[in-house]
Amino acid sequence: MARDSLDVVVVGAGAAGLAAAEVLVRAGRRVRVLEARPRIGGRVDTRRLPGWPAPVELGAEFVQGKARTLLARARKLRLAVRPTGQRHLTLEDGRLVDAKPRLEAALAHVAALHGDVPVDEALDAQVNAGELDAGERALARHYVEGYYAADASLASAEGIGLLERASRALNADETARIEGGYLGILEGILAAVQKRAPDALRLSTVVVEVRWAAGRVSVHARKSTGLVLPPLQARAAIVTVPLGVLRAPPGSSGAIRFAPRVHDVERAAAALTAGPLLKMLLRFREPFWLSGTPTAHHARLRGFGYAHLPGGPVPTWWTTAPVESGVLTGWAGGPVAQELSALAPDVRRARALESLERLFGTPRPRLEELLDDEVLHDWQADPFARGGYAVIPVGGLGASRMLARPVADTLFFAGEHTHTEQAGTVHGAIETGERAAEACLDALRGQRPGPPGPGRSRSR
Repeated sequence: MARDSLDVVVVGAGAAGLAAAEVLVRAGRRVRVLEARPRIGGRVDTRRLPGWPAPVELGAEFVQGKARTLLARARKLRLAVRPTGQRHLTLEDGRLVDAKPRLEAALAHVAALHGDVPVDEALDAQVNAGELDAGERALARHYVEGYYAADASLASAEGIGLLERASRALNADETARIEGGYLGILEGILAAVQKRAPDALRLSTVVVEVRWAAGRVSVHARKSTGLVLPPLQARAAIVTVPLGVLRAPPGSSGAIRFAPRVHDVERAAAALTAGPLLKMLLRFREPFWLSGTPTAHHARLRGFGYAHLPGGPVPTWWTTAPVESGVLTGWAGGPVAQELSALAPDVRRARALESLERLFGTPRPRLEELLDDEVLHDWQADPFARGGYAVIPVGGLGASRMLARPVADTLFFAGEHTHTEQAGTVHGAIETGERAAEACLDALRGQRPGPPGPGRSRSR
């Protein structure tokens, strides 16, 4: 394919980028997908490691509720979607108890959040009105900072409430996993792209600059080794890099320059934040909790899905249920993830084991003796992610919609951060990639895009 024969350059081979490429090649367009990493997937990072009983998901892991976009793809690819262990436990007075009733009450209050004020302020107002007690407030805050990777002192109550209401509409508390790993979905999309365009994908290709004028782009990139590549010429570009990369300071690793600058995009990206996330998986020689622990009888612990330790060093843990194994996944979002990111690996491990000791009552030496392996990913330290997923701080309402708007029918932006209702989800990212591709096709045909819907905006 000649350098000047492209219709569209897609920047990023995560969920949004691959979904966009699939729409474009199906329409017969000449496409090149550039990915900075040596792999596809972006923040979907499935590892199939020797000795591990199930795929290791360092990024996205769960299918949330009735995510139709994703479930339809899984069915088409004949990928099984298996429900996780749904029982939630939390520590109360030194005992692990069923957290679901209090958690559901707390989440109802999160869904009721309104007003462009900090979440903390809105929760305090609910406490003062007698609508929730201190324990429910702590659990609601724990959920906001963990699930949404948000700093509750800065995140917009209106923004979090909107996301939670959309999540509840999908029954997103009913989680499932793609059997064989989340990457199977994206491998299926890539296969569909390469069936029509075998030469479309370029890995280890870091985009550093996009020069553009109406109807023409020149994309400048280098290999991960530093080799400067000839620029790619095309009629349009779809940029699907994460919010953290859009916000990256000029000249920093992974940052992309736009010439001329795209001021509306810069302002919208600056109005959002990339929520910190850190994920650590510990593989124990045996599932020590199955026979019971000092904090719970074995019957309560068998087949449980999640354990919560609000305020703990690593506040959320989950099992591989329904697969029985000795693997526990520790999850931290928001300020806790930021704090863990600054620690040395041995200190992080100590914090993780301290959390498990508190949850299960199993002595720390015993946990260390049982620990066979560990895998961790700090998404803040990843130059091609620079955080987990988008968070709307106070004053940031409307920024996602602004990011979704095409620029001169030439630059199109996609990714979970451009979705107005399903930010932070793989299915949301896929939908934005499809939306951007359809808008791009309309522009290439000389037509204006259709009316806006969720995550869709009119061309300017």
